[in-house]
Amino acid sequence: MIESNSVIGTIARGLAHILTPLGLLGLTACAGEELTSNGSLGFADSISDADWAHGRIENIVYEASEHPAFEAALDTLPETASPDELTILAQALVLGVAGNPDPLGARQLYQLACDAGQMRACSSLGQMEINSKDPRSFARGIERSASACNAGISWACQNLSDVYASGRGTDVNAERASRYAEKACRDAHMDPCVYGATHIVDLKPATSKRLLKEACQANNLMGCYNLGHHYMSGKHGPNEDEKAAHYFGKACQSGAREPCQNLLIMIWNGRANVQADLQRLAVYQSTRLCELGDKEVCHSLAMHYGSTKRSGLKYDPEKTYKFAKLACEFGHRHDCGWVATMYQKGNGVERDLQAAADMFLWLCSTADTSKCLKAAEVEAIIATGEEEPPRAPIIQRTCELGDGGACRTLAWSYATGERTEKDLDRALELFRMGCDHRDPKSCMDLGAIHAFSLHGTPEDKMLARDMYKRACDMELVLGCEEYEKSLASEG
Repeated sequence: MIESNSVIGTIARGLAHILTPLGLLGLTACAGEELTSNGSLGFADSISDADWAHGRIENIVYEASEHPAFEAALDTLPETASPDELTILAQALVLGVAGNPDPLGARQLYQLACDAGQMRACSSLGQMEINSKDPRSFARGIERSASACNAGISWACQNLSDVYASGRGTDVNAERASRYAEKACRDAHMDPCVYGATHIVDLKPATSKRLLKEACQANNLMGCYNLGHHYMSGKHGPNEDEKAAHYFGKACQSGAREPCQNLLIMIWNGRANVQADLQRLAVYQSTRLCELGDKEVCHSLAMHYGSTKRSGLKYDPEKTYKFAKLACEFGHRHDCGWVATMYQKGNGVERDLQAAADMFLWLCSTADTSKCLKAAEVEAIIATGEEEPPRAPIIQRTCELGDGGACRTLAWSYATGERTEKDLDRALELFRMGCDHRDPKSCMDLGAIHAFSLHGTPEDKMLARDMYKRACDMELVLGCEEYEKSLASEG
């Protein structure tokens, strides 16, 4: 017997905590809830139409949680529950709704439900056994999953297809993988079919494509999306971009990010003669996703309007700015640099040098040292009023902002006397600044100067070795080689 406090009772509050904010719980049952005439606690009756063969078990759990008897069932000994209820409670433990997941408790409940003939429980238990490290448990899991698959549980079929396609715990077996993928597609409009078909895409590409096409024709939009990828990749035949665009368009109707973004990228790249209605669909759905906060889709839209030469679309700087700015606000750092450049040039937005400088400075301060030079350039334009101000102060400012490469450039000017008065002390200071700003070549140069007494610098082998070591730590191969040489010379 499994104690309710150790297995079931502990998850009641956890489920309520997770599900209540979603509006899924309205629980009033007490611990004394009477059993129904069929011997169950009653909440399984509320999901009598649940699709155990093809549906997602998480959704079945959430649906069951709406029943008033659900909370009481969580505090009841498992043997008083029906097999369907045991399966739901086991999945609640898998989800970790009371805190940490409890796979051991879930396995016990799945075992009880499976022994009572609940084949979805057998499927889930079989998957847990297959994923274990124990060969005997793996063998039981294969047998149990096969029984569930033969009983019509499509999720068990797709899991076995994955096992034999990937060689997970056994040898790769293309024929078995394909056979189980076919069984997973007994109902092509459901997700297990698409998973099964994608498992065998490299082993049986023709079968995979046929199953995905059947899924798409059954209005499974995930099947349409994966079929689009099949045609676009050219991995198992020639690229068929127009077919890819067609299937991405079907999947994009759902408003899902991936197919809409892929369709948008195909339009931008000019890879297919995408029909006007599909273009409008891709832009409409992508705009909606962008406005909901998807930075990658915002970036794709900015690219769509800002780099349209290959696709023949009209360049639209205002829309480019709009979507790049949204992408930046949602955390796409590349587009922040793009927006700063647009402010600097007045492209798509009124010119605002201070806004450009501020954004470049922010990027520079967040370790994007490539933007330190841009920040210094814009600051110099503001200070001098000249579009091409003198370079030396810009390089100096870029070094101060943290660009180690700029420090190194300036250091060599002082070391050699080119473009400035020769000043060895200042050069050494700048080389060290460059090294401190994680420019490995600055570390390397400073090491070599002290190792070989260049430019009249006193020899200091110990300091040189330390500089080589720092360059090596920054993955400069020459630094590692010189560091090893310096160690060997001491030996």
